[in-house]
Amino acid sequence: MFYIAINGILVACFILFVGYLCTLKDAPLIAINGKNGLLRQPSDYQQSFNAILRSSIFNKSKFTINTSNLSRAIQEKHPEIGSATVVIPFFSRQPKVVITSIKPAFILNSKNDSYMIDEYGVAVAPVQDVQNIAGLDLVTITDEAGIQIEQGKPVLSQEQTNFIREVISQLSLAGKKVITISIPVSAYDIKVQPKDVTYYVKMNMQGDARAQAGKYIATEKELSQTKKTPTEYIDVRVDERVYIK
Repeated sequence: MFYIAINGILVACFILFVGYLCTLKDAPLIAINGKNGLLRQPSDYQQSFNAILRSSIFNKSKFTINTSNLSRAIQEKHPEIGSATVVIPFFSRQPKVVITSIKPAFILNSKNDSYMIDEYGVAVAPVQDVQNIAGLDLVTITDEAGIQIEQGKPVLSQEQTNFIREVISQLSLAGKKVITISIPVSAYDIKVQPKDVTYYVKMNMQGDARAQAGKYIATEKELSQTKKTPTEYIDVRVDERVYIK
């Protein structure tokens, strides 16, 4: 009887131990995937993920937790996260969240709002919430057309976003840094302000970004050789034509 009682106690302890291992802590371990690092402070993510885990009793057990739903909730809460994978450990009780931040494209200023925009034209985070925003060296887009910004929602179309990114890239390859880009009332026209010049460049986002950037680069080279400087702008919006004022 003594051995039976001991065996019973051992079995009960084992069951309790296994049951304990199958429960999960509220505080997940955060792991970073990719080169972009964290766009917010680690403490911001920790508090947010803790709250998401505590939002349902089903998240307390390895048997009932839904990692797909958790990943979706994390990305809805933090649009600046490109992907979030929730990993449930076998022996440990601490879940792990592997996050990959999006690649920032530029900053968009509109009225009193200033948001970081990703490569898909989505407003992913207010600038004030992004750590080391200056270190990202992003071009600022100034909206004069009254674009409504809502976090997690597209503010520019994929076509507009691709155009702006291509212009910035082409001018950078030519050694010309873009300081600002303005979107006037006409939603498809933009005014590009290169560094170290007093004029701006008129472009149209319904055209070919590479062609318009190439026309500007060629025109600027010709003007520098003749020591002429536009007083206001260089307009490259029309195919095979350049207007200078």
